[in-house]
Amino acid sequence: MTGLDVRPFRALTYREHDGDHLARVSSPAYDLVNPAGRDRLAAADPHNIVRLILPGVEPLPGQETTRAERDQRSAAVAGETLRAWLAEDVLVHDEVPALWRYEMAAPGAVPTVGWLGAVTLPAAGSVAVLPHEDTFPPAVAGRAALLAATDTDLEPIVLAHDPDPEVAALTRQTGDVPPTLAVADPDGVVHRLWRVTDPEVLDRLTRALAGTAAVIADGHHRFAAARDHQRGRAGQGSVLALVTPMGAGGLRVRAIHRVVPELSMPAALESAA
Repeated sequence: MTGLDVRPFRALTYREHDGDHLARVSSPAYDLVNPAGRDRLAAADPHNIVRLILPGVEPLPGQETTRAERDQRSAAVAGETLRAWLAEDVLVHDEVPALWRYEMAAPGAVPTVGWLGAVTLPAAGSVAVLPHEDTFPPAVAGRAALLAATDTDLEPIVLAHDPDPEVAALTRQTGDVPPTLAVADPDGVVHRLWRVTDPEVLDRLTRALAGTAAVIADGHHRFAAARDHQRGRAGQGSVLALVTPMGAGGLRVRAIHRVVPELSMPAALESAA
């Protein structure tokens, strides 16, 4: 496979679509949430998604546990919680597979747009999805344990794909109707999603995306965990991904600040040379 294989999927969404409710149950990606933030989000609503992506598990009294053991316990709690929410209809499965058009609009900025879909895990040696950083095995194992316990992709990875005029046209076309879901986060960023099930649109979109390749913009550990989860199973499997174009309508790269402890400026400059 040389291009992206993006397929419609049966999404799992909150039954209640009210914007205020969605704001209470939403969370940033798991690796952007610190312990204090996790507690704040969990307190915001008993069904906040952070209870699944970062299950709060207290240490066992008087017992020393390894990271792997803690990850397994956390994953088991997440699996039990997810099954309870499904039984209570807090979360419901879509009846029909769909691709989801996604738009993120920050105040004063051009919106970022893309598509949520099930992306087939490429075979070894494929250039359809390229990583750009290494992964930390214990972190991969933790995400793989969560995936095994829930059998659900709880949050998408982000893929930046080659621009394509057909994809761009379909993205514009499908945003002319009211969104299926909409929520504003605490930073004033508005997230809107459209469930798209029209067979002709889906066919055109999947064929157009098949002519593109992508780089992992975010989610290397989740991508690796999906591969680990699929290993030994039949078929190639897939991973939930937001595919967004490079360039117009895509991700924006901004400067960040990094601190490297005990590295002096002269030593940094000498190494960089």
